[in-house]
Amino acid sequence: MKKITFKKVSAAHAEILQSELLTYSEGFNEHLKHPEDNTVYLYSIAQVDIAMQLWFFLRPKVESAKKEVTFSLSLSQAVCLFNACSNASVCSEDVYVINTCHKYIDFIDAELKSLIVYEEKKETGQKNNPEVLSA
Repeated sequence: MKKITFKKVSAAHAEILQSELLTYSEGFNEHLKHPEDNTVYLYSIAQVDIAMQLWFFLRPKVESAKKEVTFSLSLSQAVCLFNACSNASVCSEDVYVINTCHKYIDFIDAELKSLIVYEEKKETGQKNNPEVLSA
């Protein structure tokens, strides 16, 4: 399975990501309390589940004594983090949070696009990128 590797993420950035994942998952509460559409309801369940898994995954990284951490996320986790950061960049009033979220939005976007290019080259028989991506 393909993974996206985040290298040298500061503890402060990991804490912001963790906070935005919690805010993102809380945003789905209305869909879960009053389901109007089955598709939206199921999507909400999946997003809350992935966001909370990531929140617990990032917790020890935030609480560690290390100044910088490295971690890998599956594609579904990376997309959930992308959505959480996108939501924060629109809703947050803190410039530092907005800039941090934009940094990770840009990184995840580039990594996902490189996967598309890699898959296209793979289909045409060209060899290039390794399976684990990093920046």
